[in-house]
Amino acid sequence: MDLLDSDLPAPAIEVSTTLTEASTQSLAELGRNQVARVVAIDPSASPRLAALGFCPGTMLRADRRAPLGDPMIFEVRGTRLALRQRDARCIRVSLV
Repeated sequence: MDLLDSDLPAPAIEVSTTLTEASTQSLAELGRNQVARVVAIDPSASPRLAALGFCPGTMLRADRRAPLGDPMIFEVRGTRLALRQRDARCIRVSLV
């Protein structure tokens, strides 16, 4: 008997939905003192972001914003870094 001719139902395929748009947000959306983990970086973003320490899995804290909202300051690996909002929008994070 050929396996392709079997009357057995096809095995169910489990689809992971742990990392969805609903469970992540842009780094630019973090409020003051919120702690998050970097989940993904837009591939079109500058490699400078990774060089600064914004790598998937890295924990960070939103420190403060300039009076007009741009730039934003984040604490990453014990260092405070300022990012423009357009750069912060390229980084997806999940709240911790």
